[in-house]
Amino acid sequence: MRKLPLKKGLFVLSIPLILYLGYKILLGVILIFYFVFGYINITGTRTHILYETDHQRLLNACRNLLDQGYYGHYDFTSKMDVNGPNIPPEVLELKPSYVVIDRSGVLKMEMTGGFSHLGVFAYRNDSNDPNVRYGNKKLLDGLWYYDDGYEGNTNFDKYIESLRPKKK
Repeated sequence: MRKLPLKKGLFVLSIPLILYLGYKILLGVILIFYFVFGYINITGTRTHILYETDHQRLLNACRNLLDQGYYGHYDFTSKMDVNGPNIPPEVLELKPSYVVIDRSGVLKMEMTGGFSHLGVFAYRNDSNDPNVRYGNKKLLDGLWYYDDGYEGNTNFDKYIESLRPKKK
């Protein structure tokens, strides 16, 4: 059996190491892009829901949907359920990932998923009951915004307020 010269042997042994390190670097770059562009998208979604959406029109559309008598989970990430409800344009323009309608008269609209969840809850009726609260920020009587960013972050309202577009 012929032995490889030491230099050639080290080179042959380093190829798997180089491939492994290249894979890890590529994976790191992909994750960085995912989180950076995902963060930008989530920030834009927050701004759109909180400051660019007509909350009264959205609440009316959600209540109309609740009044149709549908309940269940409607997923918009793949294709719209053709047997599902007629989703109002005020809901569709927010590009929800899914809408969940429960029998108690609550509609949950999720905008994102994965590492950060945010969206709105709409009730069929206004509630003055302090024990009934779906979400973190009241938009109107019967319409609440929720966001995972509030979990454990007492300054999140300041961040949310910083997203408000400046008046010109």
